[in-house]
Amino acid sequence: SAQPSIVAFVAHWCPHCQAEVPRLVEWRADGTIPDDITLAAVATSTQEVQPNYPPQAWLEREQWPGTVLADSEGSDAAEAYGVTAFPFFVALNADGTVAARGSGELDQQGIDDLVASLEQPS
Repeated sequence: SAQPSIVAFVAHWCPHCQAEVPRLVEWRADGTIPDDITLAAVATSTQEVQPNYPPQAWLEREQWPGTVLADSEGSDAAEAYGVTAFPFFVALNADGTVAARGSGELDQQGIDDLVASLEQPS
């Protein structure tokens, strides 16, 4: 059965993303992001010439606790979800509808708000 999800759009070269990923790892571990919410990272705006390439290796080093998806070269997924800055977050209900969006580094309140925005499966 489908679960609600939080999707984080991250760019490997973005210092804000590099700061946020360990927080997301921690928030998953401490239950801030409950296990019944799918956590996914979309590696977007990937550029071989930029530092911290490739994104997959970076996310593995950080022990990313969810799915990792790679955006297309033209950043189609980021465009589809209205990504304006990195990191960018989209909270999706189980049916795929967008519950909330957030951009920039989230603090504890920011992630709590994203989690709270999701419809709880009945």
